[in-house]
Amino acid sequence: MFIKGNLSMKRTLLFFILIFILKLGFTQNLTLEKSFLTDYLRNRQLLDSFNQDRSFLIRPLNLVEDSIQGLPMSKEKKYFNVLPIAFQYNNNSDHPVGINLGAIYPTKGSQFYITGGLMKKIKKWTIYLQPEIVYASNDHFRTFPNEHYDPIWASYYQWNNKIDLPEKFGNGPILKVIPGQSKIEYSFNNNFSVKLSTENIWWGPGNQQSLVISNNANGFTHLSIQTKKPIQTKIGSFETQLLFGSLQNSNIKPDFMYKVSQSAFLYKPKLDEKRFITGYIITWQPKWTKGLFLGLANTSITYQKDLKNVADFLPTPNIIKTDNDKNGMRASLGSMFARYLLPKANAEVYIEYGRSDEYPTLINMLNGQRYPRGFITGFRRVSNQMKHDLRLEVTAEIAQLDATYYDQVINANSWYTHPYIRQGFTQNGKVLGAGIGPGGTSQMLDISLLKGKSKMGLMLQRSEHNKDFYFNAYQDWINVKSHWVDLSAVYHAYIKVNKKIFINAQLAVTNSINYNWWYIPLTDPLLPGSGYDVLNYHSNIMVVYSL
Repeated sequence: MFIKGNLSMKRTLLFFILIFILKLGFTQNLTLEKSFLTDYLRNRQLLDSFNQDRSFLIRPLNLVEDSIQGLPMSKEKKYFNVLPIAFQYNNNSDHPVGINLGAIYPTKGSQFYITGGLMKKIKKWTIYLQPEIVYASNDHFRTFPNEHYDPIWASYYQWNNKIDLPEKFGNGPILKVIPGQSKIEYSFNNNFSVKLSTENIWWGPGNQQSLVISNNANGFTHLSIQTKKPIQTKIGSFETQLLFGSLQNSNIKPDFMYKVSQSAFLYKPKLDEKRFITGYIITWQPKWTKGLFLGLANTSITYQKDLKNVADFLPTPNIIKTDNDKNGMRASLGSMFARYLLPKANAEVYIEYGRSDEYPTLINMLNGQRYPRGFITGFRRVSNQMKHDLRLEVTAEIAQLDATYYDQVINANSWYTHPYIRQGFTQNGKVLGAGIGPGGTSQMLDISLLKGKSKMGLMLQRSEHNKDFYFNAYQDWINVKSHWVDLSAVYHAYIKVNKKIFINAQLAVTNSINYNWWYIPLTDPLLPGSGYDVLNYHSNIMVVYSL
């Protein structure tokens, strides 16, 4: 991609890259409009060559054709436009690893994903039919060890009984056909639209994590009213989206339901009831501070059987308290965030801070109340042009969702869990927000080279799984250090092969230290043992072809 030479040399190099990537990789799903374009245009904004009024806090973006020239887009036919076809191969060698998978399942073994479709504009209507097909071999892997002691299992189910987050998605192959990135949208004017959609959305400034909604799970059916572009006012520009949707349950029971007695299990079946989700996001760019974007995002979830009046359908529990709110029958969380562009330095910084037990406001975020809190912070900088038209990009991000107070730990009061809405903030068995999940932490550093519409780089990441569970389960143990920590090195690249073909690929190795919190003790429990450490190799390649 960065090597000058004849066409045959480039093709030969590309062939060997593809063969190598099929052996290793990093599991992170990508659809052209929502991942590659966001990354590419976000960099262009830092270089002051893309609309500086765009906050990138509400995604997917409404894009115009002239902003993405040279990329594979829909091809106009006589009666409709044909969308690009995307094919993705994904593989984990030992156990599920990866976040932001979208429709792809966190499984071991090979997995195949394909999407494509049609687009039609009729006056003020826009129709996208873009289904997604997923096949996963779903190979067997070692789950939470049976050798764990009774207190560990009891603590384990404190969390699993408050969230729909299966460790394994059943037994045997999975084949799913879902509506994917489909939508029907009506534009009132150039500023506002309403749409019925199943596409993925992302709220917040993060590159890799988001506290409220991300593409970690597949898209859910929702009706939304939103701005199509920033709305200019006397005090600055605004963007917003109002959301009403329905979430799917995984309905997957664990393979091993630990017994408390001959007739009682730690696992408590969840209510098989559809969940209604509502929320909103508002962003503001003050006219007095160029490049600063401020925002607020809130969501709440209610069982559909508990929707009794109009207020239950509205995302306003901090304004109108319904009986569901007063009785703890509605789950709410949200965040406040800021993104600041520094065009002269080709850089951006951002932060997101939230609480997971109710809607955040300036008052309840700054008071001394003991509430579950989390944050994401990061930066990105692109260098000036170097030799051979290359640029250097440096990105870093930290995410922290572990509990602040002891009473939250012992009561499993973590991000995305809830004692009444016991599927929590999930869609089809995956977290709606940050992929690190309840009690998780993450530190990431990425260094990449850019040239034109191509990019290659190396990402180093440390992720710790559910620290809240760990401190609850092992609080009375001595000399036990069984934090489950993943250390990953990820090579990634996207390549513009020609006008019709783009390739996105990742390859990586992850060392899972104390996998599933399993620290093998010696005969004497007071003496240190040894951690159960495993290596996992990831493979991911996506080819996007414009017809």
